[in-house]
Amino acid sequence: MDLFEEDKRLFLAPVRAFDKSLMSAFAEGACTCIRCRDGSGAQVGYKHLHTFDIAGGVFRRRFAGSTQSDIRGALSKAWEAYYKTALPVAGEADLSAIMAMTQGEASRRVGTLLYASGVIADVEGKPHFAPMVA
Repeated sequence: MDLFEEDKRLFLAPVRAFDKSLMSAFAEGACTCIRCRDGSGAQVGYKHLHTFDIAGGVFRRRFAGSTQSDIRGALSKAWEAYYKTALPVAGEADLSAIMAMTQGEASRRVGTLLYASGVIADVEGKPHFAPMVA
């Protein structure tokens, strides 16, 4: 492939849908829920963080559209369209291969969202696909 030629796989519908899910999973600004307001934004003891610093910007997670099953499903469809193979169910996750399917601003959010939604977890310092939560 020519260095300046765009990868046509990035324009496949499932790949674009994954990018869209990455972009819609966060909104600009810190979380303003009552728990975050009462704690002055401190997230000590939170199992799932509400506010994130992504590429120097402050964003809050939109939980309703960024569950583990939603993100895992969008990632799986994008992976199958892009790589023509099934996304691994378990084992080490190749974040560089996942990031290759994203463009622009979405690529800055992919790692944060995969960890925040529980799709990926660190195992001995390396990213692994986490088991699905029922």
